[in-house]
Amino acid sequence: MQKLLLKENKDDNTPLDLTVKYNQINKMKAILDECFKLGIQECVVMNENKYGKNVLHQAVIYDCNDETFTCLLNFVKSDTGKIENLLFKRDNDGHTPFNYAVLNGHVNKMKSILEESAKLGIQECVVMNENKCGQNALHLSAMNICKDEAFKCLLKFIKSNTMKIEQMLLKRDNNGCTPFDYTVKNGQVNKMNSILEESAKLGIQEHIVMNENECGHNVLHHAANVNRNDKTLTCLLNLIKSDTAIMVQILSKRDDNGNTPFD
Repeated sequence: MQKLLLKENKDDNTPLDLTVKYNQINKMKAILDECFKLGIQECVVMNENKYGKNVLHQAVIYDCNDETFTCLLNFVKSDTGKIENLLFKRDNDGHTPFNYAVLNGHVNKMKSILEESAKLGIQECVVMNENKCGQNALHLSAMNICKDEAFKCLLKFIKSNTMKIEQMLLKRDNNGCTPFDYTVKNGQVNKMNSILEESAKLGIQEHIVMNENECGHNVLHHAANVNRNDKTLTCLLNLIKSDTAIMVQILSKRDDNGNTPFD
């Protein structure tokens, strides 16, 4: 029985991993109970597949229901003593389970992980983790068309836990893009406004708007380069035109190919 429970398939997934992947809660519970009796629960729960993903990564990626996720989280807390390692485990792309919850806009899973991280005192490490592309949780939320609710939840948590909100908002990834740049690229006006409001409170709005990526593109280049609705560009222009000096500078800015936003 022990060999069967620990047996990995060609992707290095155990039977437990597959019950989580396919959202089979009763089978998951049966395997966890059996592993506990055999004293191998830690080996099974801590297993990582060939992509460096553990069972929590997979529970979030495949969006198992909240009951399954809570059951798994409770078991890990009570029977392995390795919850911190699982929560902060980075896969081969540098993503933690929390990163995938943000990427996919799974608000309840985000909240569960944040609550558990806060109890362990590792919430800052979890939220501020950067993947191999230098992107933090705000980048990931802005890059993907996840629910505005998930983005607001993340922003609220960061602010309420006195984390380095300014550092996260100004963080440039390996392409030189900030979270705000990605909201513009993806035409996510509500997220744009949320970042601008928060930036204004911190006095860093000008830095956010004036950022240029590795190709010399500013936010107006981004807005002009993508096929999005006019709301994005209108929102940006209304913000920028309140400062004539910034307006002139951004509109006339040439990228590395010599193109302005108008071009």
